[in-house]
Amino acid sequence: MNNSEQPRRPTRPLTRRSFISSTAAACSAMAIPAALHGNTPSSTPYMNENQRFRLRDGRILGFATYGDPAGWPVLYFHGIPTARIEARFYADAAARNGCRLIAIDRPGFGISSFQCGRRIVHWLNDVLEFIDSPNLPGDLHLGQFSMASFSSGAAYNLLCAARLPQDRVRSVAVISGVAPLEQLPAYGGNAERFFRIAARRPRIARVAFNVATRRIRRRPNQVLCMASKFFARADRSIFTNPDSARNLVALYAQCVNQGPGGVIHDMSLLARPWGFSLAEVGHKVALWYGECDITCPLRSMGHCLHHRLPHSHLNAIRGEGHLSMYKAMNDAIFAGLIADIS
Repeated sequence: MNNSEQPRRPTRPLTRRSFISSTAAACSAMAIPAALHGNTPSSTPYMNENQRFRLRDGRILGFATYGDPAGWPVLYFHGIPTARIEARFYADAAARNGCRLIAIDRPGFGISSFQCGRRIVHWLNDVLEFIDSPNLPGDLHLGQFSMASFSSGAAYNLLCAARLPQDRVRSVAVISGVAPLEQLPAYGGNAERFFRIAARRPRIARVAFNVATRRIRRRPNQVLCMASKFFARADRSIFTNPDSARNLVALYAQCVNQGPGGVIHDMSLLARPWGFSLAEVGHKVALWYGECDITCPLRSMGHCLHHRLPHSHLNAIRGEGHLSMYKAMNDAIFAGLIADIS
C-alpha cells in the first residue's frame, strides 16, 4: 500500500436513527452555501431560476441561468441533495469572470420529471438534446461551452466530458467531486457511506428523508446542530450563521419537490459502477478539493480522479473542507475555466 493511501474502513452498521442523522447532514451539506457568501438570492446580479425544457419523450428538464447574461456559457451539474438552484451561490463569481451558468435539474430533482430505470449514462442523451435544441431561449446559445460540478455532480460532468462531441466542450472543473466507489484507494468518507446505505436500504432511506424533511421544516436550528457533527472542523463555523436555516429549507425543498424518490435513486446509482470509464475523458480536468474534506476526501476521491483521468490538475486547498469550498476558490475556479478555453 502506498504511503499516500489509507486503509478502507467498512461502513458503520446502519440504524434508523443514524441514517436519519446522516440524511439530515447530507441535506445540510448543500443547503448552507448562501451563508458563506453573505448574500441572498435576490442580491445576485442575474438569475432566471424556473425555466423548463420539454424533451422529445415528454419529460421536463428544469434549468436556471445565472451570472453574466452575455458571458461564456458554463453547464453546471448540482450535487446532492439539492437542485439547479445550487448554482445561484456561484452567480457573483460567474459574473465577475464573464461566465453565464446554466444549471439543469437531474430527473426527479426540482422541476425535472422523474425517469424510471434511469442510469448515470442516460444523462448524456438529455444533455445532448438540450444543447442542440433550437427551442432554447433566444439569448442562450450552446455551440461551445465549459462545464463545472460540485460533489456528486462530478459523475455527470465527467460523463459529458467523456462522450459529448470534443469540439463542443472547452474546459472542465470538478469541485469536491465524488469518484467511482469501486475504484477508491481508501475509504470514501461520508459520501460513500450515504450512497451505500441508499443503495442497500432504499425503503429506510425514503423514511429517513421524510423524517428529515419534517425536522428541517419544524426545527431547522436543531438539524443544523446535528448536521455539523458530520463535517470537518473547517466546515463547522458555517452552521452557526443565522441565515443557514432559511437557505436549508429553500434548497432542500427543491431537492424533494417531487418527494425523495429522485435523490434516493441518484444516491444508489453513485454507489454502483458509473457505466463509463474515466479513461474516456480526453479533456483537461481541473480538480479542486479541500485538504480537510471528510465528505469527499482528497486522499480517496481526489486522488482517484487525479490518477485515473488522463489529463487532470489537482488543486488541494489547505485548511478547507467540503462546504467551505463554496467560498474558498470560486473566483479562481471560474477564472481557470476561462483560461483553459484557449
